[in-house]
Amino acid sequence: MSDEKKIAKYERHIKAWLIELENTFSKLEKTEDPKKKEKLEKKIARNKDDLKFCVETLINLGGKIEAIEAVIPDSQKVVLKTLYLRNSEQDRVKVEKEIARIKKMLHKLKEMAKEESYGRGDDIEMKMKNKLFREEAFVGYRLNRAGEKIRLSGKPNAGYNDYWNYARDYASTKDKYFTSEEQHLIQKCLESRQEEKAYLVEKRAWLGKLGSGLLETAEKMDAWGDLAQAKFWVRNLYQDACPVIIREMYGKLPKAEEEQKSKEMTRRYLEFLRSEEQIAELNRIYADTEKEAEELKMKLKTFSFQNDDFLSKKNDREIQELIRIMEQDVDGQNLLVLYLLRERIGMEKTAFISQYKYDPILDTRKELLNKFSIEELGL
Repeated sequence: MSDEKKIAKYERHIKAWLIELENTFSKLEKTEDPKKKEKLEKKIARNKDDLKFCVETLINLGGKIEAIEAVIPDSQKVVLKTLYLRNSEQDRVKVEKEIARIKKMLHKLKEMAKEESYGRGDDIEMKMKNKLFREEAFVGYRLNRAGEKIRLSGKPNAGYNDYWNYARDYASTKDKYFTSEEQHLIQKCLESRQEEKAYLVEKRAWLGKLGSGLLETAEKMDAWGDLAQAKFWVRNLYQDACPVIIREMYGKLPKAEEEQKSKEMTRRYLEFLRSEEQIAELNRIYADTEKEAEELKMKLKTFSFQNDDFLSKKNDREIQELIRIMEQDVDGQNLLVLYLLRERIGMEKTAFISQYKYDPILDTRKELLNKFSIEELGL
């Protein structure tokens, strides 16, 4: 999607959130029920966060907020202008709220530690099966995320906390807000997150591309004959690339069985490259999934799970995993998009369309591989 289309999309989002806020403010003024008031105030706070995220994203893309101000009513302009108004009392309350949130997470960990345990020297595969370790890693993730104003993709981070965050404020205020025990636990959470992150990056490597072996010999093409080059790429597929997918799908197999399945997958990938219908269909599904991922990100950021058919069926651990991956990229591809694709079309087709879309020499490779029959290529 071009920046112009993204700008237009976020302009629409901003206008929609302004209408929603205006309507909610109107309901708040009319209600006298304390419970309803509290519920509406929480909704306003969430909507303001969503609006602020959209405004920051629009500006980051090169859009102008003045273009929106020119076409909205005065009542909505007031909402927009007060979005960034802050005072010291509001700041103090926001800081206290964030510290209370962190302490609540730490207390949960202390309670879990009464029933769960693991060894710091345990294998990472064992740790990943331990509830306490995974919860520590999740707390570490949230601490880190709150201090990242800009994501790796260059877009604003909706989880950024400008009032108090670990990266900027912990060193100077840790003794003010946290006990020695809590400080020790915070460091433990950050260490667990680093271990988990390293493990998951390696575990998810298959998502980013079908195999690095495909890319390693691109510069050698001029020195080889066409058939020799094509056969080399095919060997890269069934010897280096496809086995990664096979292991992810079936686990560890006998060597002969893994090789057979890898060759069968390679044949299917070559057939995929020759079918414009299959390519068009998976490209369409990929585009639809990107749109679905954007909608899910908004719901994950605002913890709006109950009204979503997909998210409402997920347990807490699965929701945590989705929150972790929604802003992570592998070789330019968003992990949430690839996760949704895998659920929708399976791992093999996800790998095929992933490689197809992000192969830097796709046209050359496709032309050369399609030049010869599958039998001529050694399969």
